[in-house]
Amino acid sequence: MPNQLQHENFTGRVGETFQLYLDETTWLPLELTEVSALKPPPAGSILTGVSGITLRPNPFALVFRGPLEPALWQHPALLKHPILGTIDGLFLVPIGLDEQGRYYEAVIN
Repeated sequence: MPNQLQHENFTGRVGETFQLYLDETTWLPLELTEVSALKPPPAGSILTGVSGITLRPNPFALVFRGPLEPALWQHPALLKHPILGTIDGLFLVPIGLDEQGRYYEAVIN
């Protein structure tokens, strides 16, 4: 998964559908609607998180739109994409909804 989780792998994928697996056979379509760079850590800062994991110098966020139902709670996700393959462990957080669907964000840091 780490090689897949690069900003440039997602920028050209806005509008494409990912499959979010709820179990081994049940999945929901999620459309990637936004890829945005986040503010990098301050220069000279220690790039190690609380758990000792090295943080990315160039973090980014992904926003997906799913169906209105079912509503999903925040959780680690298993996504599949025809080109990027299987992406396991993205933590999706619900961030809103409108008439088109529910929105979920994953921050890659």
